[in-house]
Amino acid sequence: CSVSPYQEPAASVKPGAIAGFVIAGFVVLVVVLYVVHLHLVKQQAKRYRTVFAKRIADTIEVRGSVRSLSPDALAKEFATIDAGIKDGKLSKEELWEFISTGKAGEIDQRDFDALFAAIDLDKNGSVDFLEFCAFM
Repeated sequence: CSVSPYQEPAASVKPGAIAGFVIAGFVVLVVVLYVVHLHLVKQQAKRYRTVFAKRIADTIEVRGSVRSLSPDALAKEFATIDAGIKDGKLSKEELWEFISTGKAGEIDQRDFDALFAAIDLDKNGSVDFLEFCAFM
């Protein structure tokens, strides 16, 4: 049998190498997307912290920056927000009632859920005074 002039020559790159490059490219893409996701989550947490701190500062009428909030003023505001059972913990409903007044801007339920998850460090469904102060 003779060799046809229209037959393609043997490939110079093996199929395994091509598959390796495709997999490596996919892994790099996933890593880049994950890093972007982490960056966006940090920005979101910072934005929530700023909105929440401004809301607290507006309520207790502090002169100066949000950073100048005193522990006594925070304790008083915490007690004000803890309007329900007065158990020293803020339930999700109590915090939503406080945040949703709109004096420091609007926040939707989905953003509030993310904010509450960021404040509730021990994930027990309520925010105690230490978690409240740590978030501020």
